[in-house]
Amino acid sequence: MNLIKPLVLFLLTISCLKLPKHYAEWTSGFRLSSCHIPLENRPEWGPSPPDPQTLSVLNQPFSLHRRGSQAYVFLSQDGQYVLKIFAKPLRDYVFPYRFHIRFLRKPQEPPQVLMEKGLRGYFLASRLPPQTTGLIYTHLNTTKKQLPTLPIQDAFGRSHNIPLDNYRFVIQKTCTPLTFALKESGKKDPEKLKHLIESYFQAISLRTSLGLKNCDTEFKKNFGVLDGQVIEFDCGEYALLPPGEEQKEREIFQDRICYWLDKHLPEYRQLAAQGSVIKQN
Repeated sequence: MNLIKPLVLFLLTISCLKLPKHYAEWTSGFRLSSCHIPLENRPEWGPSPPDPQTLSVLNQPFSLHRRGSQAYVFLSQDGQYVLKIFAKPLRDYVFPYRFHIRFLRKPQEPPQVLMEKGLRGYFLASRLPPQTTGLIYTHLNTTKKQLPTLPIQDAFGRSHNIPLDNYRFVIQKTCTPLTFALKESGKKDPEKLKHLIESYFQAISLRTSLGLKNCDTEFKKNFGVLDGQVIEFDCGEYALLPPGEEQKEREIFQDRICYWLDKHLPEYRQLAAQGSVIKQN
């Protein structure tokens, strides 16, 4: 009996410590203040003035869809575009960086480094043909009097009018997750599945031939299908590829699709293992 009270107190304390994290996950941790990134503008990052297509896309409200590792993701009213507004790392307002270093003893990069890395990744991605990433506009520096005020809606349905000049963001076309497209075509259209595998290899080959690597090698969350072609839509960890490592980078991503196919569509694994396109530049 004497142990019941300490045990209850211990469990209550653990629950209270987890509340901020669960609340942040439930609401996607959305706070407008976290979208003000304390970094200097980089002239090489642009941006170019928005073209008519971009302004047309921004002539509609967006609603919060989810929180990514580097940005809040908002979905357009017509469902055709996502707006990724870069933000401070989520851990900063669950537990601050110094807490992680001092008490959790986990290796963590400083928030400034993480934010700059994400912006640089999308800057590098903007060099690629837009059909390979789905990007239609990148706004990685703050600006003045270039962009409209955009109505957005948070997880609670509350509306906010944000002056886009003050924020760093990208706009991408929405796409179908590649894993979903592979499963569907594996059941109904084997020829389409073969095309998707080929298109995946072509996307990797194009990126590496232009001297870029993706430090995030996760297969499931990085790739999608847009207009029948595979794109790499999560570009936040793009970096320059060291000379001579092109083939190594291709083989890493070949291994990823082979592993996934082995688990979900094993009859097609050999097709990806052959990698007919993977050695092309």
